[in-house]
Amino acid sequence: MTIAATIEIVFFDVDGTLLDHDPAVRAGVEVFWAEHRELFGGSREQFLERWQALAEKHVRRYFDGELTWRGQRLARMREMFGEAGVSLTDAEAYRRFTVYLRAYEEAWRLYDDVLPCLDALAALPGMRLGVVSNGDPSQQRRKLDRAGLSDRLRPVVISGDIGISKPDARIFAEACRLANLPPRRSAYVGDLLETDAIAARDAGLLGIWLDRAAEPADPPPNVRTIRSLTELPALLEPRRGKA
Repeated sequence: MTIAATIEIVFFDVDGTLLDHDPAVRAGVEVFWAEHRELFGGSREQFLERWQALAEKHVRRYFDGELTWRGQRLARMREMFGEAGVSLTDAEAYRRFTVYLRAYEEAWRLYDDVLPCLDALAALPGMRLGVVSNGDPSQQRRKLDRAGLSDRLRPVVISGDIGISKPDARIFAEACRLANLPPRRSAYVGDLLETDAIAARDAGLLGIWLDRAAEPADPPPNVRTIRSLTELPALLEPRRGKA
């Protein structure tokens, strides 16, 4: 029998899978850079690269339990402005971060293939849909609310709620527990090969890599690859039936 011969629930990642995250980040950074360009100098692309590097550094500290969600935002501002010789209080750091945050949130958009995919999956008898996401619970749920997906995706498991983040197998186990289904009857779709697809596979789920960019990489055994969410219903439909 093939792995996960019967799939009864599909869990989705959020950023980069349902939400077109990178353009939203860029929109926020461009507004921020325009306000502070004289202080930081350089090109917009250079500033974007530095922003992303600091975000990755301090968000990782949040996932590791070193900082709160607010704390990682403040740390990013302090380091960025500190490099320009400016010292910020907490209030100043957060006020400046909100310049980015407002533009970032206004730019939240679903990928075009999300709603057709969810509609097609919902039409499969007995199929359920959920979310497993790293991040801040309030922000990630707000994304789902804004997109009108909150009522369509249950359960929603977010790392900040349980103190465990992908690729830890326990976050997938918790999602399956809440769905009252074993991992072998569950699938997980995400845009990161190792953090999403391989981690889900190692946790016993059907790992599916959403490779929108058609990366030149060969996924390991028992990891499926799709280029668009429109391919997902056809991939899962033949796997339904008696286990």
